[in-house]
Amino acid sequence: MKKIPLSLNMVILLCLAFLFLPGCQKELTAPNGLTFSFISDYKNWPLISFNYRQDLNELHMILGNRTALEGYLNGTPQNGKPFTDGSVLVRLIFTARPNPNFPQALEPIGLQRLDYMLKDAERFKGTEGWGYASFIYDAENRTFKPFGKDASFAQECLNCHRLAKTRDYIFTSYTPKAPK
Repeated sequence: MKKIPLSLNMVILLCLAFLFLPGCQKELTAPNGLTFSFISDYKNWPLISFNYRQDLNELHMILGNRTALEGYLNGTPQNGKPFTDGSVLVRLIFTARPNPNFPQALEPIGLQRLDYMLKDAERFKGTEGWGYASFIYDAENRTFKPFGKDASFAQECLNCHRLAKTRDYIFTSYTPKAPK
């Protein structure tokens, strides 16, 4: 039997121990080719808004990259102008429950999934210029997995987003920060 060098053993152990570090976790790719690593820095993006979806009892936190934020600050989508290619919106979806200390307020209790939209009018002509990706969160294993059996899942996303066609298919309005 061939011995594996100690350094290779250490690399394997480190990857197992730090499964969530970039380079050790397998790339997650949605069926339409959008990758999780494309938004790997989303935790550093500004908060665009948040909302509560009553029918699903979900709290949504919407973050945007710099390009999306600039669009919002310039009046998109309320002004009817489309977002610039390269705009990305991330939606973190949590299950909601009443706060035990203040039942009139809702609080998040568990991440369910992470969705994102990428504006690229040329690449995503079939979905009105937006690419969609959804990653289901497995809390027990602390991992994500791509949603959808094939690229047609994006049509499901578009079917809902068509309700916001006059707003470049975006439901969310920007929630400005309080003035200084």
